[in-house]
Amino acid sequence: MPTHKFAKGFKSEIQNRAFALRAIGRLAKRLDGDPRQLLWAAYLKLEVFNAPIYHQAAARWGMDVTPGAGALVKAWMVSSVPKFLLRPFLKCVYSQTVIYCEKLRELRGIGPSDARDFLDYMVDQEDLQIEMMRLSLGGQDAALARKVDSFIQKYNGKSLINK
Repeated sequence: MPTHKFAKGFKSEIQNRAFALRAIGRLAKRLDGDPRQLLWAAYLKLEVFNAPIYHQAAARWGMDVTPGAGALVKAWMVSSVPKFLLRPFLKCVYSQTVIYCEKLRELRGIGPSDARDFLDYMVDQEDLQIEMMRLSLGGQDAALARKVDSFIQKYNGKSLINK
């Protein structure tokens, strides 16, 4: 059974994933046909892959995955960023995601010992997001789809959640 501190942190991560799925989905749709869409389309593919894995982990620990009002409002606001502000926005998100990933590493460290595979995945997918943003900021968007596809291939079909 997870500790209270872990449960609180993981509930926050569940809300973060719910936020990201909605925000990135709307942003990718808004940018359809725009060269900047490569990042957001790859990011959306990752979030769609993440969703059932996180749902399974949340169910294992009896946690609700329903997005809260805060996640929904934040998703709408983020997905409404004007196109001309996307690059500065991405720089900000990148720096915040680096900080957030350290919190996930700490969360992994206090997580249930029988959930190592999932907890490693949780950090690994966040590391991938950081790499995707770094590549995009460096003008290497063409590599994003391959990175996400490789990640999905690595984890597809693996049992990450012990029942």
